[in-house]
Amino acid sequence: MSDPAESDPATESLRFLQHRVAQFGKCAGLGGLVFWVFNATLYLAGGKRAELLDPGMVFHLLGASSLIAVWLVCRGRPRSRRFVQTVETAGLVGSAVSYGLMGTQLPLAVLRPDLVVVLAMNFGMMARAVFVPSTAARTLVLTALVGIPVVGLNYVGLQREEFSVLQPFVPLPLPLAATVESAVWWTLTVALCTVTSRILYGLRRDVRTARQLGQYVLEEKLGEGGMGAVYRAPPAMPRRPPAVQLPPADTRRDNPSPPSPPRRPPHAPPPPPHTRTPSTPH
Repeated sequence: MSDPAESDPATESLRFLQHRVAQFGKCAGLGGLVFWVFNATLYLAGGKRAELLDPGMVFHLLGASSLIAVWLVCRGRPRSRRFVQTVETAGLVGSAVSYGLMGTQLPLAVLRPDLVVVLAMNFGMMARAVFVPSTAARTLVLTALVGIPVVGLNYVGLQREEFSVLQPFVPLPLPLAATVESAVWWTLTVALCTVTSRILYGLRRDVRTARQLGQYVLEEKLGEGGMGAVYRAPPAMPRRPPAVQLPPADTRRDNPSPPSPPRRPPHAPPPPPHTRTPSTPH
């Protein structure tokens, strides 16, 4: 017999959230790791083994590892919503700081290292907006929070002396001009991620509403026969335990009798109007 909690829509929604957060961490983390392996392969092919310990390579690996850790933590046993969202936030901020520090180590030979960092984190946040069911407000706040270390560390990295050769081509101080440009690009990232979450979150909510029949939510089909189809349909509201009414103790001593049948709480959903075993056509 299945656990009633397993049919609770709130529990199923939490499991779905945890699964999608894990899938996001896997996708974004392995994506970053692919680029790290690509760069490492180039260094090894060129006989530059020592470059694997370069700070930029180390920060790159840390950025990818932060997101892979989200996947490893959330792919296991069920967790609370607060735990899942905390792990997601910590992984994203840790990744943003690591990739931002990576940008401060990229040489001038890498064209616009500041935009390389923005592009990498843009990929991560867009992947999150697609994978993770989230309200538009949470996506807006989280994406804006991730942008703080991305834009701030870009400004720090462009203070290096080697970038001064580019100053004649920019009307404003180079660090300021490039940082403003990064901020504009990240503002567009925030807007696009927020709109994406709003659309996908709304669609998922509309689908659930469309599948609701009275106080029950239609899920997978259990069977179909001549009398129609049978679906698994847990109540839309969480199930509540029944109550048993017992007479006073002295009354039970004088007239022992079995307790009255279980009585549903006032707001508990009524039992399904008809329950039958799925039949198979002959």
